[in-house]
Amino acid sequence: MSANFPTSLDSYVALVDNTDAIAASHPNDRGDAIEAIEAKVGIDSSAVVTSHDYLLTHLPAQGQNWDIGSYTITALRFISDIATGTAPLTITSTTPVDNLGIYLDHATIASEAQGDILYRDASAWARLGAGTSGHFLKTQGAAANPVWAAVGGYSRVTYTGNGTGGKTVAHGLSTTPEFVWIACYSYSYIDCFWMSGFTAGYSKDGNSTMRDDGVTAVDGTNVTLGIFNGVNASGQNYVMIVM
Repeated sequence: MSANFPTSLDSYVALVDNTDAIAASHPNDRGDAIEAIEAKVGIDSSAVVTSHDYLLTHLPAQGQNWDIGSYTITALRFISDIATGTAPLTITSTTPVDNLGIYLDHATIASEAQGDILYRDASAWARLGAGTSGHFLKTQGAAANPVWAAVGGYSRVTYTGNGTGGKTVAHGLSTTPEFVWIACYSYSYIDCFWMSGFTAGYSKDGNSTMRDDGVTAVDGTNVTLGIFNGVNASGQNYVMIVM
């Protein structure tokens, strides 16, 4: 019979002196088993990837790196003895790993700096830079990101007009204001104001005339101005209050 090894162990009948006749199959069976063992062990520099010689040859020597290719290593525990200050684990994949703690994508959150705050946006971890001195961290509901805002939701900025529609002025609130109030230093009355929900994209001047060329848009960063002299005359200085 042929050898069962290495799939399973062979079992041969013990021969009894002066009782059993020696047949060719008896030594042949043992020979088959020896050949199966040799094939499993492998010759020197064996190219058979399942042989012991090949597997042992491709183990790293002490103090060398070990690359097992596209295979899985399973163990009870991994211990790193690398010095503090060097990452003990490098992961090429950007897919979050469950149960591995917080997943921080450095390409997304950019460089860290003192005073930064990490938060979760709609899809990944993000970084909120340190706020302006005196501002506070403002939450905007479960489905919105946190922002820095001026105390009391109030900000005062000055700017110089350019007479060109579309000029933007950063209001400094880090959130969309509910009210914008603009005055020109050259006049003695309030030149323009805008209120959320009043009339989108419109303003009123000091004569209570509806204007669409004053404050034309307001968002979380800027107030956009038209060409109305009360808010954007070329070379004129203005003060803007938002809240």
